[in-house]
Order: sequence, then structure tokens, then C-alpha cells
Amino acid sequence: MNSHLYFQMMKSNLKSILGYGIGSGLYILLVISIFPSFENSAKFQQLLDLYPESLLAAFGIEGLSELSDFLSGQYYGMFFLLLIIYFFNYNRSEITS
Repeated sequence: MNSHLYFQMMKSNLKSILGYGIGSGLYILLVISIFPSFENSAKFQQLLDLYPESLLAAFGIEGLSELSDFLSGQYYGMFFLLLIIYFFNYNRSEITS
């Protein structure tokens, strides 16, 4: 890959990359701050028991007793939603132009 082209693309997309990074970092800090309220919640565990195993596996939720499990369930679940939003916005711009 041409290094000049690489750095030019990084420069032109710097605002988007920084925005996504800062937004993700703030979201992770928010999730970490609310984790203690979910850590030993029996009601939340009962709610998780109602969901099918395939749905929990699709979003990577294995349990919520550890911070890493809680983060993966919250962050990667949101990532799939952001991917869908990006897809529809990209197609909308293709249709209107």
C-alpha cells in the first residue's frame, strides 16, 4: 500500500475516527459506572433466564457476574445496532445522489 495514500486517508478521516473512539470510551465508562447496580441483581438474572440461549450467544452474553461479561454484552450489542444504522445511512446517501 502506498504510504502517502494511507496517511492522506487517515488525515481525511481523523475527525470520524476520533469521534468514534471518544464516543466509545465515554460509553464504556458509563457502562462501568452502572455495573455495580447490576452485579448481584437477582431480578436481572431472572430476566436473562427468559431469553433463549441462541439470542444470548449471538450477542455474546454469557452472564453478568463479571465486568468483562457485562461490557461485552453491552458494547458489542450496541455495535451491531451501529452497524445497521451505518448501513441504512450509506444506502440512503447512494439512493439520493
